[in-house]
Amino acid sequence: MTTTQQRISVWSGRSLGLILALAIAYWGAGQLVFRFISLPGGITPVWPSSGIGLAAVFLFGWRVAPGIALGVIMLLTHTQDVSPLVILVQGAIALGSSLEAGFAAQVMRRLIPSQTPLTRSRDAFRFVVIVFAAPVIGATMGTASSCLAGLNPWSDFLAIWGSWWISNAFGMLIVAPTLISWYVQFPRDRQLANLPPLRTDRLLEGFAMLTMAAAVSYIVFQFSLPVEYVLIPILIWTTFRLGLAIATGLVIIISGIAIAGTANGLGPFVQALRPQWLSLLLLQAFIGVVTLTVLVLSAVIAERQAANYQRIQANQSLAAMAEDLKIANQALAQANGVLENRVEQRTQDLYFSEDKFAKVFGASPNPIIISRLMDGVILDVNASFLALSGYERAQIVGRSALDLGIWVDPELRSRLVEQLQQWGATRDYEAEFRIASGAVRYGLLSAEIITLDGQSCLLTLVNDITERKQAELDLRLEQEKSERLLLNILPQSIADRLKQNPSNNRISGAAIAEHYDEVTILFADIVGFTQLSSHLPPMELVNLLNSIFSTFDQLAEQLGLEKIKTIGDAYMVAAGLPNPRSDHAEAIADMALEMTAAMQRFEQDLQFDLKLRIGINSGIVVAGVIGQKKFIYDLWGDAVNLASRMESLGEPGGIQVTQATRDRLAPLYDLRDRGAIAVKGKGTMQTYWLVGRKAIAPATV
Repeated sequence: MTTTQQRISVWSGRSLGLILALAIAYWGAGQLVFRFISLPGGITPVWPSSGIGLAAVFLFGWRVAPGIALGVIMLLTHTQDVSPLVILVQGAIALGSSLEAGFAAQVMRRLIPSQTPLTRSRDAFRFVVIVFAAPVIGATMGTASSCLAGLNPWSDFLAIWGSWWISNAFGMLIVAPTLISWYVQFPRDRQLANLPPLRTDRLLEGFAMLTMAAAVSYIVFQFSLPVEYVLIPILIWTTFRLGLAIATGLVIIISGIAIAGTANGLGPFVQALRPQWLSLLLLQAFIGVVTLTVLVLSAVIAERQAANYQRIQANQSLAAMAEDLKIANQALAQANGVLENRVEQRTQDLYFSEDKFAKVFGASPNPIIISRLMDGVILDVNASFLALSGYERAQIVGRSALDLGIWVDPELRSRLVEQLQQWGATRDYEAEFRIASGAVRYGLLSAEIITLDGQSCLLTLVNDITERKQAELDLRLEQEKSERLLLNILPQSIADRLKQNPSNNRISGAAIAEHYDEVTILFADIVGFTQLSSHLPPMELVNLLNSIFSTFDQLAEQLGLEKIKTIGDAYMVAAGLPNPRSDHAEAIADMALEMTAAMQRFEQDLQFDLKLRIGINSGIVVAGVIGQKKFIYDLWGDAVNLASRMESLGEPGGIQVTQATRDRLAPLYDLRDRGAIAVKGKGTMQTYWLVGRKAIAPATV
């Protein structure tokens, strides 16, 4: 047996086991209701089986829904005589019960994204609305089928329907949250060995809450004292301290005691002069209040815990960032200390080695300037600086660089001095300089503060990077040109994907293709162009074709269309990709009409019979780039082939469209029925001629 077959076998066996378990649980819960908590006349205040069914379908999916139907049939077969008519009614009730659970579970998955519907107050209220809406399905199908079969009179329809609906709704409201929360809190592998250790204080606290709830319930429903809402503080405390799973379980116990007491004529909801329906209503109101209190409170607590967890995580992240920043500042301070020591050492070496410094200063290939730190007056420059700047020594020594206009931006020197006064040295400080000829050069400055003859001076070494900056500018311009050229060949989205990951898409040969459901394609061919080629020199012919296609390109750009390609004197354009648009057929229709009008103008200028033959189709395409060399953006699909057929089977000067395009254009455009034509590979097809836009009638008052 293969691995796939083994998985299918295991999955099928597990599904069958879940279905049988659900059927037994559904049947057992129903039997308990009928035996212990049903009111006179067979009325059930709460139908727990509906909650069991909802929880099962929500947790395990539609595949377990047959277990609900099986459980219903087991219950009804046990309580009713079997006859063909009864079997049909049982089938309707089983189907309705399965559908209401499936509907509720499906809506919960759609509106409540979390595994449990009780982690947010908004989701808790949505859950309440869902469980009161879903039982309408089962109540309607069950009541209607029993009345149609004559098992119940139609005069009792509303009473039976209401009792059915409210009991199913309360069953879902009470039981489903409990089962879902228990299942979610249980370990993923469902092994008792992996359960967290039980805390003694929590066990004692839970036992105390259970004892108090049982005592209050006994007092209320044994002595008929109207203090049933004393149970609410107990439930609130249980929800806060022990969580949703324990609180909802306690709700089930309290609800069971209340229902059993009411069914036996005990408790504050039963009085001698009070009708049964009113007692039932008060009982259900009590159950609804305590259940809704627990659900909403647990959701609020869960939201608060989630917000608190996020706050803790944020504080931890901030603490980690602060620690990282502290470490970075320490490293920076250490580096600054090293740099300060290095500058100080170099300054001392320079001071004690003036002769060596003078030799290095004069022989350095890099321009060097010595200026006073206070006012920027130039004290000395080397030969390399004179060669770069074009100044004579007499023109520059004794004058300020600001007076000479050497700094293109004088503020840069002020900022440079501020950095030097703070750090003692700077490296690779980029600035622009104006040389004697007025030309602007770019340089990287490395500067230190030194002491000469008792005054603070600035030693500046210049690295001329003008050629590098020009090369960067040229490279950027070339990149922009390449970008424009690429976007003339490919759509923006395709070009971006190629640039982001070219190795995966091109070197590996992987195609870049996307599926589009709504696209309209136009093929156009110039009829008579071949004959014209015999009357014009090749270069004039190419220039004419370029003028025609350039006009078409401008129209495509104005209308927001995507030009696909040209082949010889054929032109292809599409709408609806790479950016989808709802008016793709209208845009292509306008393009076809504008192309025809433009071609007529070319025909008049040339005094030669030139006509466009255009074919249009709408449908599904795949668009993208394939191959590894000289790739272009292209379209594939049956819709493309059919558009090409419309062009080749059309007539000069005509715009032939398919039925699919005609359906999209009919409200706004004049279309003439061409009739049925034979299309290769398609058989006979009905096609139409696009004549123009419909005239809009003037508004009348």
